[in-house]
Formats: sequence, C-alpha cells, structure tokens
Amino acid sequence: PLWIDEGASGYLLFSDISANVIYKWTPDGELSVFIERTGLSAADDRASLPHTAGYIGGFNGRFYPVSFGSNGVARDPEGRILWTAQGDRAVIRLEADGTRTVLADHYLESRLNRPNDLVVNSNGWVYFTDPRSTNPGAANVLPGSLYRVRGGDLQLLADDLSPNGLTFSPDEKTLY
Repeated sequence: PLWIDEGASGYLLFSDISANVIYKWTPDGELSVFIERTGLSAADDRASLPHTAGYIGGFNGRFYPVSFGSNGVARDPEGRILWTAQGDRAVIRLEADGTRTVLADHYLESRLNRPNDLVVNSNGWVYFTDPRSTNPGAANVLPGSLYRVRGGDLQLLADDLSPNGLTFSPDEKTLY
C-alpha cells in the first residue's frame, strides 16, 4: 500500500492482485478503482495467460485464481506512481498525462518472471524483486532476483533468491 499525502486528508493506494486493479481509499471510507489493468494490460485476461485454463469468475466479478495483477506500489521523487505488473512481467510508471512507461521488462535477453515488490529511494533508483513464479505453466527463465532501475539502466543486485517485500531504513543506507 502507498499513502498519498495531499492536502488536508490524502488517500491510500493498494493493489488487488486478483482483480488486476489499484484501488484508492479515502479516510471518509470511499473506495474506488484508481487504475484498471495494472498487472496484465491485455483485453482478455484469460486468453493471454497460458495457465488460466481453470479460470473462474469470483464473487466480485474481478477475481481470477492466478496472480497476474499488480502488487507493489510506490511513488518516485517526481510524484509519479509506479507498480509491479506481474502479468505483463514489468515495472510500470504512470505519467502525468495518464500514459504508462515500462521501466523494466527484460534483463539481458530474458523476460522478467513476475516483478513483485518495489521501493524507490530519494535519488530515483527503483528497487524491485522478481521471484520465480509458483503459478502452473508460468514462464520462469530467470532465478529469483533483486534489481534496481533508473533512466533505463537496469542492474542485477542479487539472484537465486526468494525475495518478497522491500523497504529502506529512514536514512536509506540499508535496504531490507
């Protein structure tokens, strides 16, 4: 989840992995969809994933029994929203005009597995995890890894991990 402090109240953004959306919650209790198709941008989710043969619509009309929606949500120093798009296998940034920019979707010649969590430090580096997928039929190529990206420069920091969750110490000297 990500708290956006704007004005007197602010709001909370959080991913719903199964619904493939990022929701916005305000302190007065209002819940709305902030961004649609945040993990998989394809028009027909079921047709785009090789492991959705068991697709079942859920109680809210958005539930899918696979993890292809967005997960981690963060904000960069310029105030733009970033997220991990598991189904698109990418790290995405929402621009001020509403367009989406892919920050990372390949390492060398291989597609990322399913970026999961991310955090941004004050100098603009976006740190993200890319674990091996546990979904049946997933196209894992890379080992579970930790990366950072800024300005098109994608760097592998560690691999052969099972990473989940990232944060910095308040002074940003330690990445947890």
